[in-house]
Amino acid sequence: MTLNTLFTTALALTVTLSSIAQAHLIISSPVPYGKDSLDNSPLVDAKPGTSGSNFPCKLRTGGYDITTENHITAGEDQTLSFIGSASHGGGTCQLALSSSRTPDHTSEWKAFQIYEGGCPVNGDGNDGTSNFTYTVPTGIKNGEYSLAWTWYNRVGNRELYMNCAPVTVTGGSESSDFYDSLPNMYVINQPTSECSSVESSNQLIPNPGNAAIEKDTTYSAAAASGPSCAASAAAMTQGVSGGSGGQASSAPAASATAPASSAAGGYSASSPSAMNSAPASSSPNGGQMGNSAYGTASFLTISTAAASAPAESSAYPTMAPSSAGIAAPTGYPAAATGSSSDGPPTGSSTGSSSSDAITCSPDGKKFGQEVGGSTVWRAVSAGTTCSNGAIVKRRSLARHPHARRAGHV
Repeated sequence: MTLNTLFTTALALTVTLSSIAQAHLIISSPVPYGKDSLDNSPLVDAKPGTSGSNFPCKLRTGGYDITTENHITAGEDQTLSFIGSASHGGGTCQLALSSSRTPDHTSEWKAFQIYEGGCPVNGDGNDGTSNFTYTVPTGIKNGEYSLAWTWYNRVGNRELYMNCAPVTVTGGSESSDFYDSLPNMYVINQPTSECSSVESSNQLIPNPGNAAIEKDTTYSAAAASGPSCAASAAAMTQGVSGGSGGQASSAPAASATAPASSAAGGYSASSPSAMNSAPASSSPNGGQMGNSAYGTASFLTISTAAASAPAESSAYPTMAPSSAGIAAPTGYPAAATGSSSDGPPTGSSTGSSSSDAITCSPDGKKFGQEVGGSTVWRAVSAGTTCSNGAIVKRRSLARHPHARRAGHV
């Protein structure tokens, strides 16, 4: 083999390896943790916390090294951009924050922006990416966070991509109330055998709550499928408070099959292994938050499926504008009698499968109804409180700055 042949072969191999390196995607803005060691492959198809898993943030040696600190002013436009070309026909992306600078599989992630379709590009092939503009809500408490970008690709293998970046937020709030009111990040395809996204469909996010959501209608969105999907959906509401003091918004959203139980479950700081196992009973910390979208909303009406409905036929709660203020969820009367003493109160009705009354927790953040001889608890919607047996408007909700597509790279 001549020297010229060796050179040509080496050059071809270099080009091939370079193409492979750019085949998938990584974020370029914000600048990610461990930039020098970050590859562009999806997360390992494994249950978080188990051997071999690299959830979250592609855990690895040097995975949380900081090369650039990303300074973000709440309420101002920020750029989300990518390196790479294999966009797999787009799909669904989430942006989320964690108060931990070295998050692990037990850490809490709060989703504040969802692109349900058209991310990181809207198209059928692997033809590059788009830049996106997003804002961190002004209700977010000032301080240091880890920001996560997650992506469920529309075309190709069922995968979860996740990159993380160090961010410092200023110009926000001094309270954590709005952060606490945000839904937890939706985590599936971990592993795909337990709950998987659907090929050739955008991934439907079941409980977006107070997160801003931008929907792309070019391709349909489908609910995930698998034995632990109910727990993964319920995990989005684990520990979520009613919250106030940040931008929140609403718009009608597509319904999807969902678990009938509103029990808290899934991935959380206190229960890392629960993401793929359904809870045994309902909890006052549970409850599903309605679907929301960017825009202006001051008043909401909440509609929920009955707690006793079969999992396959029930629907996630949805929020819709209402000029009449805050109404109690469908199927739960607006007035009730019950104790206001310390601890969860007990409803006055017994001996029936569903009572005609609701009861309020002492802090007004949860309401309960007698179902099958026990009280089922749910969190009230953002901007509302449960008082004297009724769910009432607490305050108007402020406008949520929304993400905007900034154009193609």
